[in-house]
Amino acid sequence: METCLIFDLDGTLVDSETYCLQALADLVPDLNFTIEELSRRYRGKKLADIFRDIEVVTKRPLCANIEIRYRQHSSELIEQNASLYPNLDDALSRIQASMCIASGGPISKIRMLVENTGLAPFFGQRLFSSYAVNPGSRHRRFSCMPPTQWTPCRTPAL
Repeated sequence: METCLIFDLDGTLVDSETYCLQALADLVPDLNFTIEELSRRYRGKKLADIFRDIEVVTKRPLCANIEIRYRQHSSELIEQNASLYPNLDDALSRIQASMCIASGGPISKIRMLVENTGLAPFFGQRLFSSYAVNPGSRHRRFSCMPPTQWTPCRTPAL
């Protein structure tokens, strides 16, 4: 059986979280949290849940196009600033197993990050977004895929 390593992208391979949080701070200035506080509060949370919490914290509704504005602004910040973690490209080049990226972000963001940070040679088109699984559900998970769509993948002991 072939070994396959599955990597998350944001915060694992690419340091992009700071720029996503900065986009939130820029778009909702009365949020009054530092980037560190935003990170503690929202790390790993879904964007819709983050927006709901911001509405509770600020005691006002966000504008109707907040997600579009957020994605555009965060993409601009990430495109200008995101980078690989130190020595990651060297570490990836030493891995002999097949590798792919499975992320909770939109495929357009995944592709942009992979291309802009130099990850394309390691992952090619082996990029997967949970947005492709149950696209109408706000509870997207890769585990929702029926077993007939699974590809055998053995996780090595690390």
